[in-house]
Formats: sequence, C-alpha cells, structure tokens
Amino acid sequence: MSIFSRRPSAAQNRDSEGAEQNRSPDPVGPAVLAPGRAPVRAMRLRRPRARDPRLLTGIALVLISVLAGAGILTAATSTTTVLVATTDIAEGQKIDPSAFQQVEVSLGDSSSSYAVSADQIPAGALAATRIEQGELLPVSAIGQSEESTLRPIAVPIEPDAAAGLQSGDVVEVWTAASAKEGAEASTKGAHMLVDRAQVRSVSSGSSLSMQKATVEVLVPADSVAEVLEAIDRDDSMFAIEVLGGTEVG
Repeated sequence: MSIFSRRPSAAQNRDSEGAEQNRSPDPVGPAVLAPGRAPVRAMRLRRPRARDPRLLTGIALVLISVLAGAGILTAATSTTTVLVATTDIAEGQKIDPSAFQQVEVSLGDSSSSYAVSADQIPAGALAATRIEQGELLPVSAIGQSEESTLRPIAVPIEPDAAAGLQSGDVVEVWTAASAKEGAEASTKGAHMLVDRAQVRSVSSGSSLSMQKATVEVLVPADSVAEVLEAIDRDDSMFAIEVLGGTEVG
C-alpha cells in the first residue's frame, strides 16, 4: 500500500508566513555579532530597586531641605507683641501708659529690648529719651520717677547664666571673685551683692565668641557702689532668678 504526502495548499502557506511576521521579537533583543567573538545578546537595563541606598539618600536630602526651609520661614514670620507710642513724648516727660497701644511686629532676637505691656511702666516713670509717635517703646527709655530709690546698672554675665531671663524678672545678683594676689578677703569667693533686683532688659552674648551677655537691672541706690566695684574687678557676675518674685521697689 502506498502512502502519498499531501502538499500544503497556497492558503496554508500564506497563513504560515503571516504567523512568522506577527511573532513578537525576542524580549532580550537581537544577538549582537562582534568580530571574532561569539554572538552576545544585549543586556536589558533594570529599574532601580525601592531599597537602593542612593535613592533613599536622595529622598532624605530632599526632606531635610524642605524641613530646614520651613523652619527658616517660621522664624522669619513669627511676631511679638510690643508697645508703640500714639503721641510724641519729650525727654523727661512723665510716661503715661495710655499713650501706648499694643501691636504685633517681627523683631527677631531684639524683642527683649522693647516693652511688651503697660505693666513694665512703673508709676511716675519719666522718659529717658525722646519717644516719637509711632515709635516702639525701648525698655531703656523708661526712666525712674523722682521718688524712686532704684538705679539701673548694666551687669555683664555669662551667656548661659542669662538664658531664660526676661524683662520684669526679679533676680539676685551674685559675684564669684577669684582669689587674686593683693585682693581683700571680703572680695574672695562667691557672695551676694543684691538680694532683689528687677530685670529691665537682656542682651544675649555668645559662648563661641567669648562675648558676655548684658543684663540691665534695677538695684537699690545703696548697692550701686558694691556692684560697680565687682564689675570693675572683672569678677564673674551672675543673675539668679527669684522664683515667685514680685516687683522690686
């Protein structure tokens, strides 16, 4: 019995050729023939992994930059309540609290140099300098009344000792004199100079630049000489807050 092969029809040939043309190319890519070498297939580039250290580092740097920018913007836009004059006040004129109103301004580190409320104006206070309408009220411009027995003194203290102090605080003024050759026994060691002094203003210093802070305090007239002598000796001065202290005078 003979078996005859059946030749494919023209339609089958066309279907086979179309299938070959529609076949998707190799996902890896065609072989690359290098002279004198075996065929090498092109390498596929991989996407960076989610835990790639370089990617995580880049994200961290972006977040740090955003947070730093937000902090700077917040500091620049923060405001402080201070007193502003509604009329001109001549030097030596009595300061009337009703001649001021509270406003919100941005002062930064200098905010402690200005009065923030009428409570900082003692009864009978006189203007130490001329204050013009629309001008902020500096604490240094609030002079003492003629009947006052307190005197303002600027005391240089270590920057760390001034931290947390603000206008209106009641403090003790101490000196820690070192034992120097020829110094009197009464000036050696630490002792209190003033038991109750009121802070008028605080000027921050810098530990890095070795610049001392300055605290202006109101001290009784009979303590002025001793405080000035300690400052002249370049003693280490300290202003220690009296917790729960009330106004001096």
